[in-house]
Amino acid sequence: MTARTFGASLSAMLISSFLTLAVSTPAQATTPAPFVIGATVDYTHSTLTITGQNFGSSPTITVDSLTFPTSSSSSSQIVGNFPSGVAPSSFTPGTYFLTLRFTNQLPAAFTVDIGANGAPGAPGPQGPAGAQGATGATGPAGPAGPQGPVGMTGPPGATGATGATGATGAAGAQGPAGPQGPQGPQGPSGSGTGLPACTAPDVAVLYNGAFICKSAVPHYVDNGDGTVTDNTTGLMWEKKTGTVGTPNPSDLHDVNNFYTWSVTPYYNPDGTLFTIFLATLNLDASSSGSSTCFANHCDWRIPTIVELQGILLTPYPCGTSPCIDPTFGPTPSKSAYWSSSSLAGSPSSGWHVDFNDGYVSFNDRIYVFSARAVRGGR
Repeated sequence: MTARTFGASLSAMLISSFLTLAVSTPAQATTPAPFVIGATVDYTHSTLTITGQNFGSSPTITVDSLTFPTSSSSSSQIVGNFPSGVAPSSFTPGTYFLTLRFTNQLPAAFTVDIGANGAPGAPGPQGPAGAQGATGATGPAGPAGPQGPVGMTGPPGATGATGATGATGAAGAQGPAGPQGPQGPQGPSGSGTGLPACTAPDVAVLYNGAFICKSAVPHYVDNGDGTVTDNTTGLMWEKKTGTVGTPNPSDLHDVNNFYTWSVTPYYNPDGTLFTIFLATLNLDASSSGSSTCFANHCDWRIPTIVELQGILLTPYPCGTSPCIDPTFGPTPSKSAYWSSSSLAGSPSSGWHVDFNDGYVSFNDRIYVFSARAVRGGR
């Protein structure tokens, strides 16, 4: 086997290989991407140990063109054996390309240094004995001796202080009602229009079939069908379900679901955000004939970065975590949500909002983030 030398193009090679693997291995919407931290060789036992996070099931280990049999695997460590007849010492010292593939999960790419080692040297002579250690701490005190004889009775003590006041007794029964008071003065005349009297600049608006002052209209309303209406902007939002940290892959609205924007290239809307999340929300199909799509609306979309910031409790830095009204359902305290907005001049990067503290940032669209659908407005 010939050693590979990786130069300034190492990052480009890894990204290219990762994208090639990602196309051939479809990722699951709810499975986090695997992440390799390190890879080490045990020359004595001819094993390769790979450490990282989010490792899936049935891993396949490939070093350049060689496949290493898997000895053991977990979510954070995979151990593979060198192929039969191929010892680590037979490799030309150098850096080799390492690939991990999993069932129903994105692959991972890394590098590993392999080189020949000489035989272990003979043990050195035993060193001289060290200096005597410091005296240990004093041991615990011994048990108490037997009790002595009872002494003479002392003189009577002084009278003790007065005890605390006892608790208040239960309240007595309520007395009879007093006579009705005189009638109050007549209130001010109404507007004569049937509208409520609102103090300027407040105005009367029609809400749920009745006129009320605009200041009394609630900001967010839970519509009871999995959606929330923003009465300020008129936008209708998806409400999340489930429990943070307990994934439920069968529920499209589960708060623990994560999505990719693109597969390749970075700016194409072909990630699970579009192929699974929006496609299912806008699926015009019905099992009963009485409903279709999500909440009977087939125009769900990903919000713009301005719309997404509009549902923060306050701009960054937000003093409440998660930084969103509880009407929207459960929200992870540390989770970024995709927007539909691209970074100016860089269509491969998309803006997102972190609802931990309201921080607004952007990232490559191959990353995995949360999503909340919206409709209306614009």
